[in-house]
Amino acid sequence: MPGHRGVQQRKNVELDDSDIEELLAAKIFSPAAPLRQRQFSLTYLFFGTTLIAVVLGIGNFTIRHVGITTSSVIATFAALFAFGATVASLLSLYYAIHLQASGKHTRGVIARYRTYRAKRKTMYVPIFRYRVGNTVYEVDGEIGKSRKDYDIGEVVPVVYVATSPQLAVLNIKSMYVAATISIALAAAATLVTIIYMHRAAVGS
Repeated sequence: MPGHRGVQQRKNVELDDSDIEELLAAKIFSPAAPLRQRQFSLTYLFFGTTLIAVVLGIGNFTIRHVGITTSSVIATFAALFAFGATVASLLSLYYAIHLQASGKHTRGVIARYRTYRAKRKTMYVPIFRYRVGNTVYEVDGEIGKSRKDYDIGEVVPVVYVATSPQLAVLNIKSMYVAATISIALAAAATLVTIIYMHRAAVGS
């Protein structure tokens, strides 16, 4: 149960009940884009290259009529996707490793949830607050889920960028998820590229 987990966490943190109440009631610093959103925005790069590849696929019929084989088109599609996914994964890994190595650790509290609709489901994004010096920051937490993983007022670990305290994450381990997915997609696309380049060479 989320509530039970929250009680267990509070036994090992520096925030007491008065600290939690103060954070929840504090005037906050202007919200900034969370580091996770900044990281995931990097994936737009390989989604963009995917769009380019789709356009190439749509033009496949025309291209074939000027002497280029289907295998060549598919190889181009896969190569573009692999390039975008590789760049996105490397940048995502850089942000994750950099934050883990040089980030500052503190404690915050879950202040509220932001909701939105996706595929007929209500998704919940935890909003957390934390204090750095005399300033209280409020940042979006994890990627939206169809359930609430935290209680309002629950104490949570926070890692933020020392030089830009408004950039923070709720769960640093999850920062590696995007990089892992991108690496897997890049590897798969590279394999497809090799296979269809070989087919194109054999068929030419």
